[in-house]
Amino acid sequence: MAEQHLDSKQVRKAVKALLGHRQQKNTLDLDAAAFTLQVGLKKAPVDPSPKPRLIPLPHRVRNDAGDRRGCLIVKDADKPWLKALLLDGERPGAKTTRTKLDEGIHKVLALSKLRTSYKQFKDRRELRDRFDDFYCDDRVVPMLGKLLGKSFFDRKRQPISVRVTRGPESLREQLRKADSCARFVLKEGTCAALVCATTDLNEKEIVENAVAACDGLVSCVPKKWRNVQSVVLKLPDSASLPVFAGAPAAPRSYAPPAARPPAAPAAPRGLAPPATAPARGFAPQAPRAPAAPRGLAPPATAPARGPPMGAPRPPMGAAPARGPPMGAAPPMSAPPARGPQAAFHQVPARAAQPPTAQFGQMRVADGAPPPPGPPRGPPSRSGSMVSAPSQQAPKTFQGYAPAAEGGYVPTAPGGAAAPPGAAQPSRSRADILASPRGSMSQPALPAAPMSMPAPQVEIDESSQCDGRYMRCSVKTLPSTAQVASASKLPLGVVCQPMALDSQQDAPLDVVNFGSTGIVRCKKCRAYVNPFVAWVNNGRQWRCNVCGFSNDVPNSYFCQLDERGRRRDRDQRPELSKGSVELVAPGEYMVRPPQPPVYVFAVDVSAPSVASGLVNVAASTIKKCLDSLPGAPRTQVAVVTYDSSVHFYNLKASLKQPSMLTVPDLTDLFVPLPDDLLVNLAESRESIDMLLDSLPQMHSGSPSPASCLGAALTAAYRVMGHVGGKLCVFQSQLPNCGEAALKNRENPRAYGTDGERMLLLAEQSKGKSPEQTTASWYETRAIEFSRLQIGVELFVAPPTNAYVDLATLALLPKITAGQLYYYPQFSSKKDAAKLEAELTRALTRPTGFEAVMRVRCTRGLRVSAFRGNYYVRGHDLLALPNCTPESVFALEIAHDAEAPLTAGAASVQASLLYTTSSGERRIRVHTLVLPTSPDVGVVAASADVDVVANLLAKASVEATLKAGLDAARSRLQQRCIDVVAACRHGRSSASVGGYGAPAVRGAPAAPQTPSQPPKLPESLQLLPLYCMALLKSAAFRGGADVRADERSYTLQRLDGMAPEQTRSFVYPRLFALHKLPPSQTPFAFPPPLNLSAESISSDGIYLLDDSLQLMVWVGGASDPKLCDSLFLQDPSDGRVMMKPDPGGDSPLSRACKVIAELRKTRPAYLALEIIREGDPQRQPVFFRHLVEDHASFPGGQYSYQEFMAHVSRHA
Repeated sequence: MAEQHLDSKQVRKAVKALLGHRQQKNTLDLDAAAFTLQVGLKKAPVDPSPKPRLIPLPHRVRNDAGDRRGCLIVKDADKPWLKALLLDGERPGAKTTRTKLDEGIHKVLALSKLRTSYKQFKDRRELRDRFDDFYCDDRVVPMLGKLLGKSFFDRKRQPISVRVTRGPESLREQLRKADSCARFVLKEGTCAALVCATTDLNEKEIVENAVAACDGLVSCVPKKWRNVQSVVLKLPDSASLPVFAGAPAAPRSYAPPAARPPAAPAAPRGLAPPATAPARGFAPQAPRAPAAPRGLAPPATAPARGPPMGAPRPPMGAAPARGPPMGAAPPMSAPPARGPQAAFHQVPARAAQPPTAQFGQMRVADGAPPPPGPPRGPPSRSGSMVSAPSQQAPKTFQGYAPAAEGGYVPTAPGGAAAPPGAAQPSRSRADILASPRGSMSQPALPAAPMSMPAPQVEIDESSQCDGRYMRCSVKTLPSTAQVASASKLPLGVVCQPMALDSQQDAPLDVVNFGSTGIVRCKKCRAYVNPFVAWVNNGRQWRCNVCGFSNDVPNSYFCQLDERGRRRDRDQRPELSKGSVELVAPGEYMVRPPQPPVYVFAVDVSAPSVASGLVNVAASTIKKCLDSLPGAPRTQVAVVTYDSSVHFYNLKASLKQPSMLTVPDLTDLFVPLPDDLLVNLAESRESIDMLLDSLPQMHSGSPSPASCLGAALTAAYRVMGHVGGKLCVFQSQLPNCGEAALKNRENPRAYGTDGERMLLLAEQSKGKSPEQTTASWYETRAIEFSRLQIGVELFVAPPTNAYVDLATLALLPKITAGQLYYYPQFSSKKDAAKLEAELTRALTRPTGFEAVMRVRCTRGLRVSAFRGNYYVRGHDLLALPNCTPESVFALEIAHDAEAPLTAGAASVQASLLYTTSSGERRIRVHTLVLPTSPDVGVVAASADVDVVANLLAKASVEATLKAGLDAARSRLQQRCIDVVAACRHGRSSASVGGYGAPAVRGAPAAPQTPSQPPKLPESLQLLPLYCMALLKSAAFRGGADVRADERSYTLQRLDGMAPEQTRSFVYPRLFALHKLPPSQTPFAFPPPLNLSAESISSDGIYLLDDSLQLMVWVGGASDPKLCDSLFLQDPSDGRVMMKPDPGGDSPLSRACKVIAELRKTRPAYLALEIIREGDPQRQPVFFRHLVEDHASFPGGQYSYQEFMAHVSRHA
């Protein structure tokens, strides 16, 4: 097996180096690159075959299966039924209907057609380029060599043979197997190669594919592993990194049989030659032993023939060491003596060595030697000059010391050279590629070490990025993985890269480097920031992320002050501020910046028109046209759908817009593709006329159907060449056409393990669970993300019907959009909320075609991402639209292969995007935090809001993977672990509740079960937040939360900022009947505890849970106060709050509180009035009282009981 020959760690190092090389070479890294596995053979195959061989892989290499086109070559007699099976899924003459053959086959080509229509070379070449994959009936394989010709075989496009005589089901399985395997052709020569993975896979999957591919490839080679000389891994634009090196074939040495006297050893340079010259001829040479260090005796092996090239010459008169002393017995391993007795003999073969040993005989070029003269030296790290020694010490790097023969020998832990035969440390080409000096050349004089650990950085808090952009869960990071594990705290950063992009906030400083080019690290590609260190009198800067020293361009050079900082620091925002925006040059663009595009897909079915959704959406869109970003380049299109898809010709030359209806949903086409997406300024009159007449145009539509899938396909074809923002308005479950969904709601599954399936997207199922594939909506969302299309989904069912939000939410989640949900939508009740949120979605600042990458100091890594995004590569977040509401949570972990050695750790987030005006920008946020080996210091610096945010988002993932019960258990156990770590943490000083370790043998202080655990001041609210999360609508048990409501809550929670999470976890409760007089500036009244003890029937209370506002009116409240605050709608009897009259009346005070709460939320907070005793809405209000008992497993504790439970188990 490959695992016995390949070192998994070595393959992982090579993959990591290649991925890092890929990041440095490609700024956007949007297209996947192929990993090629090359195997070098000792002997070429005797019988090569052009037939492709399939090698199974654990992970699929290609993710574009839906876009690949295949061609099947068969006999003439089999073409009719195969073509019918391809088109309609029915075999002619069959009694039963077969399933449609859709495994990537787009054409069935008969053998006679291939023979007559593709005679010319250009025709065969066009056929080769028209399709991605070729398959053929195994019965026609012998005839294809002449019919296909040289063009197919040179490009390795030989068809894969399948057996079509076994029936459609067997053929489908064969095609599916062929698509999931790697293809290998054993050709002439000693090199065999295949594509084993792409950069779309993560690091672990690439390593597993490489090992499996190597195993399968070697099994096809004669003599298997005995014939393998080397195995390398590479990318198209990278060097080949060896991962295996075999033993070479044993050569034979020849000596003539004629007798001759033994040859005398050669004299050292500068001495006279010996008197007796050796006879001419070939003689066997013994292997040369490694030279011993200076001052030590050489090893007892064959006598040395002279000093090696480059070794220091012995002083005149000194006898060179030629072998063992006189009278000493020759060593047992000495070679046979030269002379007549020496005949044919076998030179012992060199033992197989790992690829790291190959680099033991290589050096890294460090430049030419210094000229002779007085001692000179580079400036020291502090800026002063140091003298160079008279004889430069040889260089040692990563376990290798210079040998006398010009190579490197392994060193002992103490630094001395290890004895011969000692195991060599791992020094692979992957290390060299990732190292600062990665070029391989001839041996040269050694210079300074290649890399140095980053020194401790003096953290200037005034230069940190704003906390609203980036917040870490702790303000002091643990220095080791052991400290992080002991603290039990989640380590992570919540990043909101465009948080302050609004009119009231000052914009970020924009820096244009001009002809100098953007200054960034050449190794890790981090951007220059205020926390880099300037060395060599300002000629170099040391990266605070990786520690690499970079040269400063001449046009960017500036002198340093007495503190070692640049004198122009205050004049350059990138050197004085932690958040800055850089103007991106042309190399950061895959294509020219596209104009902002807005496409509106509106459901015009009967329920949507009757509820008023069409009317509210059309009127709001018309009001926002003047405020759409990007004028005058903005482009707009409108698509409506019910049981058909309706396009609208908005060409400026038309007097009024015209509607084009496409009823065929199976083969949807786009009529007049050039007149559907129009410029807003040029076609403004046509667009206004359409939006005014849209509700009346479909008011008489009797169709209750909704073909959302076909509408998404239509929008995909209209805007796919440009990208932009797609706003979808849906009122019911998609029930016809492509991607129709079924009603999966099962009330009996609520509160059981089966509820988890309702929270997952509906998937396409095969014969077995292993054949389950991703849903249609997930596939389409990934394609939207690739084409830079972001989806804003507005779901407004007029009733409480099921709409399968778990599946529909994939559209905004993968495309970095947002989900809006309006259950039981009514234009009177929800028009204000829909209008406000749609206006915000259309007019807020937006970054188009965005990608984001986060870099951490060496020793730390990003282990997980959370939020709305799609990962391309392994760490690049693809964001078609990035807005101020885009929030991403990053979990940080310690890297086991590279420990954290710096005294401060840096986290840098870079967002590359296109502004609405068409300018490419790079937004850089840099956060630097100190490190500490003390668990108490780390816990005392915790930010409880960020900790709760990370715990909530981790619980969302646990809910979808393991279910609600498992998520609640993990959250509760995590809280107990943190409390236990705080109570039993060992700290040398008392920091926030941490005292000195207890004396051994001393009795522990007794604690009552109700005694609160010892927690730092920063974590005092953590148990309360954890208990409140358990009882929230996202994770609470029971049957009172429907599947759509829970799916919406989970989706919103996954994209919340810490400030919003705080109010969602522990809502704020205010007593409106006891509001104090208004103050200037405004201040919120003190909130009440979330317990029934805080509520009485004679009061009126306002509750804010960050998603909506609820006012509970007690049955015994003051009638006069109720009359002054509320009014009743005579049409439907709905109770509403009166408008603000101004002044300092109770109504004015309540209106000011509500207005200030809405200012703090990006989404509109709708206000709902709930009367005491309401059987439907009062339970919703009371379930927010999290300090009381709840009737589901895990929620039966009150706050005091939960604290006692945590204290007892901690």
